[in-house]
Amino acid sequence: MATEAYDKKCIALAQLGTALRLFHDDGDLFSIITLAGAAEEILGKLVEKGGIDHSLTALEKAAGEIHNAVTGESLDEEELSLVGNRANRARNAVKHLAAGGEATVTMHVREEAVDILTRAVDNYWLLENSVTPAMAEFDRVQHTPLTVEARPTVVKGPEPSARRPGSCFFRAAEERLLGTTTPSTATLSTVSIGPASPGRRA
Repeated sequence: MATEAYDKKCIALAQLGTALRLFHDDGDLFSIITLAGAAEEILGKLVEKGGIDHSLTALEKAAGEIHNAVTGESLDEEELSLVGNRANRARNAVKHLAAGGEATVTMHVREEAVDILTRAVDNYWLLENSVTPAMAEFDRVQHTPLTVEARPTVVKGPEPSARRPGSCFFRAAEERLLGTTTPSTATLSTVSIGPASPGRRA
């Protein structure tokens, strides 16, 4: 059987789509962390290639700025990396077991799943300046205060050949998640929910 080449952004989008569907269906949280973590890393590298800070770097910088504001002291690169290490602890813990390492890990698994999904969605936003409906629904449910009725802003998208999310194989899974059908060319949309930042987290 002949091998085929696959676009890594499409792979990441498929992984993230599966993770979002599992989360929506109350699926296995450890699998969600692994899938979303893989997508977050690939998308983050693509964002970084474009000269923009990905979600983890933004988190580290925000932590440094908060520390400086509170204490008047700056964190060096090694200290900032501890923030990233902590953010990635759950992702790494569920996919690695070092020789002689601990056979158990302690975490709040749902919170860790939400965090890594959020970072992956943020990276996709930074890369595409849009999100899929499944990403927007996750963001709305997880990060909108219950007292505020908010809906993502739907904007008319480009022609199908240029629509990046539609060029990957996530669309069918996304529609199954939301129970939607593909709109006509005139109304098919991407969803714009505003720039990603650590402040978006609830």
